[in-house]
Amino acid sequence: YADGSLSRIEIGDTVLLEAELSALSSDYVSHAAEYGAGIGSYLRVRKAKLLGMTDHPAFSWKRILRKYRDRITTIIHRQLPESDAAFLLAMLFGETRTLSDEVSAALYQTGIGHITAVSGLHLMFFCTLLSSILRRLSASPKERFLIHCAAVLVFSVMVDSAVSVARAGVMFLLAQAAALFGRYSDTMRALCIAVIGCTVCTPYVIASASFWLSVSGVIGIGIFAPWMTEKLPDSLKQIPAFRQLSELFCVSIAVFPASILFCGESSLLSPFCNLVILPLSTIALFLALLTVCTGGLTAFLLPIAGILCRMATRLAGYAAKIPYSHLQTNSKAMTAALLAGTGFVLLIILSTKNRKHTACAILCCGAVLSAQLAFSRISAHSQLRIAALGKSQDCILVISADSRTLVADFSGNPRDVKYVAQYLSNDCFRTSEIDYLYCRPASAAAFSQTIPDAKAVCFSEPSTLRSNLRICGTIPDVSPQQPVRLTIGGAEILLHPKEAEIRWKHQTIRILPADSENPVSADAVIRYGGFSNTEDTCRIRLCTADDAQKNHVITLSGDGSASVRALS
Repeated sequence: YADGSLSRIEIGDTVLLEAELSALSSDYVSHAAEYGAGIGSYLRVRKAKLLGMTDHPAFSWKRILRKYRDRITTIIHRQLPESDAAFLLAMLFGETRTLSDEVSAALYQTGIGHITAVSGLHLMFFCTLLSSILRRLSASPKERFLIHCAAVLVFSVMVDSAVSVARAGVMFLLAQAAALFGRYSDTMRALCIAVIGCTVCTPYVIASASFWLSVSGVIGIGIFAPWMTEKLPDSLKQIPAFRQLSELFCVSIAVFPASILFCGESSLLSPFCNLVILPLSTIALFLALLTVCTGGLTAFLLPIAGILCRMATRLAGYAAKIPYSHLQTNSKAMTAALLAGTGFVLLIILSTKNRKHTACAILCCGAVLSAQLAFSRISAHSQLRIAALGKSQDCILVISADSRTLVADFSGNPRDVKYVAQYLSNDCFRTSEIDYLYCRPASAAAFSQTIPDAKAVCFSEPSTLRSNLRICGTIPDVSPQQPVRLTIGGAEILLHPKEAEIRWKHQTIRILPADSENPVSADAVIRYGGFSNTEDTCRIRLCTADDAQKNHVITLSGDGSASVRALS
């Protein structure tokens, strides 16, 4: 916000702004309000004008740490290609802005996305490295504890004080302090104290996905996995791969409810990917931490870390493309069944404390959830789903029937394409491939970058492109006949640049702008772009004038029933 006449603004400065403030809001793609509340941020600055500033104090340790972090970041960028550096910085500092969407999605779909969210794993590496140095220097337990307190504080500031780091820091310091007071360290007790501390300082962190994933991971690693594997036969415990895989399965089970409830998906390959891919990422992270701790003196090791990062991301990409490798759902029925199943398993654990009974309860719940998911996917074949997506006044429609998908872009706004990618990724679609793309030339490049494959592409208005230019892997029809007629899964669709008409199983659905004066006689009508003052004579009416009413999916069944669901 500063003009050229002002000196550079740095951490520690005080600024005077004339600005508009607005509350953070969430929509289908961005959960900004929940994330911001989790870190104590509730307002966004808009249209700011800098009136003046007061220089920072002569010494600011926060500014020193940030400059040191920037220096290490520069060293990593100089040593590694952009993609490898982005992944390494995401692991090291939680800096995910330069990490590509494709890599990020692959990591989470294989269950190792937690490596890019700075958490207890990163802090433990940092403190373990520090502990080994302190032991070599013969530091006393009290001196080690005080130094660890300072190290945890420094590390938290350097990674922007993530709540998962605060939780891990409290637990680590409790474990270190136990011996000083003649007590033993207890994981559950330390976790409860850390959770209370985090929620007292930032109460809204209770709605944060990263918070619950972190807590679930600790329960799985420190409590559930050791308890479930304690009675394994000694012959099996002596097999390292079997023991580690058993522990990873237990951790995946512990994280599964939070992953589905807060992220809408969970990886079915998580134990195997953590067993194979996570060690590569861990070694790369350790080499990067050496660079941080030595001030860049060990930067000659970074190319090795880059090779490991490349191997990890490629393996994750291959694993994510395996059919049915990850479970995705945002169904209310699935959520209710998951909560009931989680409560049932906890009841079995608390009442019986029997490992076999617990394993049977988990298998039963897994079977019920699998059957419910299979039923919902089978029933989707006999349904027509129309999703109205986007943030602008116009919208993009995703129409699916009988496992075939049409995307009709009435918006022309490239920023709305990310809503389509999110819907295709989250709403039980197996792949991001679509059968037909109907879009404006203005948004063609955004679609081509976001959706890799489409069987056919047609522009809604004439356009001139260089010969053989491919959009989503297909040469588009740049001179369409109006209207465009096509069939998707038994649904006959008539597309205009601003309107559409769908005939499906003796039902007629009209899709019109809110201000359209065309006749709306149909079994159902979907209005987009604003509120309509016309008389409501239709069974379905969806207005998308503001963020609160955008991003809905309409499901019509062959028996004539219909439902409208807001996308979370």
